Amino acid sequence: MITSTANRDIRAVRRLRLAQNRARLGLVLVEGRVALSSVLDAGATIDRLLVTPRASASASSVELQRRAIATGARKLVVSDALMALLCDTATPPAFLAVVPAPAADAPEPRDPWCGLLIGELHDPRALGAILLSAAACRIDAVATTPGAADPWAPKVVRASAAAGWHVPIRARIDGDAWLETLRADGVMTLGLPEGLPGPATLPPRFLLVTGPSVDRLDPTMRIEVAPTVPALPVSVSVSHVLADWSRQHRR
Repeated sequence: MITSTANRDIRAVRRLRLAQNRARLGLVLVEGRVALSSVLDAGATIDRLLVTPRASASASSVELQRRAIATGARKLVVSDALMALLCDTATPPAFLAVVPAPAADAPEPRDPWCGLLIGELHDPRALGAILLSAAACRIDAVATTPGAADPWAPKVVRASAAAGWHVPIRARIDGDAWLETLRADGVMTLGLPEGLPGPATLPPRFLLVTGPSVDRLDPTMRIEVAPTVPALPVSVSVSHVLADWSRQHRR
C-alpha cells in the first residue's frame, strides 16, 4: 500500500491537478465510482487506478476494478489519508483514475444538429451540471471560451459524471470565430439570458450560447425569458432549452 506523496506515481497524479499539466500530458483525473463507471461505459482506457484499502477488498467493487484493469490500468492501493490529499472532496472517494482525455471531434452541422457555447462560467459545479445535461440530451458539440472553468478539472468531471466522454467538448476556443463558422453552415444561434425560458419552437440546426458572451451576441433568434426570484441557476435554464430541443428533434 502506498502512503507517501514522494512515490513517483503519486507525484504524477498530483501534477494533474494543474490545468496546464492536463493539457500538456492529455490526461484527466476521474474521481469516484459514478464518474469511473461512466468513463468505462464510454469505452475509455484507464491508465492508472488508485483505490483505498477498503474499496480494494470490497466485493461490491470487484467488478468495477476488473473492468478498469481489463483496459490496461495499473492498480495502486493507497492509504485513506493519501487519497484525501489527492482529492479535494469533503469525503474522499474510494476510486481515483488517470484517464486519457477523449477526442474532441464533433460531426459537422447537419439536420438535426445542436451545439452549446459556454462563456465565462467559473463555477465548476454549474459547468458540470450543464455538461451532464448536454450528454443526456445527446448534444452534438460543446465548447467553452477561455474565460470559463476548465471542463477537465476534477471538480467538473465529478459534477458532470464524466459527461466529457459522452459528448465532444472543445475547451478555450475562440467563441466568435466558431459562431461565424456555424452561421455560415446555416446554424441558428440563440443567446440565453438569465431567467426561466418559455416554450419555443427550436430549429433543427441550433447553437445555444450562455454566459456573458450573450451580451456581445447578435442572435438570429430570440426566446422569451421570465425573470425568477431568487435567480434561476444557469444550469437549469440551459438544461430546460436543451431538453426542449431534444424532444422536438428526436434522433
